[in-house]
Amino acid sequence: MDATVTTIVLLAALMHAVWNALLKSSADRLVELTTLNLSAGIVALTVIPFVSFPAIESFPFLLATLVLHVGYYAFLILSYNRGGLSLVYPIARGGPPVLIALVSALFLGEVLSGTQTLGVLIITASIAGLAFA
Repeated sequence: MDATVTTIVLLAALMHAVWNALLKSSADRLVELTTLNLSAGIVALTVIPFVSFPAIESFPFLLATLVLHVGYYAFLILSYNRGGLSLVYPIARGGPPVLIALVSALFLGEVLSGTQTLGVLIITASIAGLAFA
């Protein structure tokens, strides 16, 4: 991976951690999360002139993505109401890779190799382990 890609990935990770910290420290998490997502949406609108309209066949996937994200955000808000950032954030970040690998294998026929599975498990255990340290 070259330095530019590494920098972008690290910047994305930093931004993700910052918005989670903002969400946890907010007095009204729903308003905070809505504001963050609307802001991101406004920024995303700037690329519309440079991309084509999504194919009709992609709409079910776009709808599924929307539903899953709304559910994720609802659970995240509820989790931050009950637990601290040092507990909720690692679980929220460490769980999805395993869930995605399982769903991909069970429903989409995308089975990871042994090395890939080991990688997912190591990363997940490392991130989730922070919550139980």
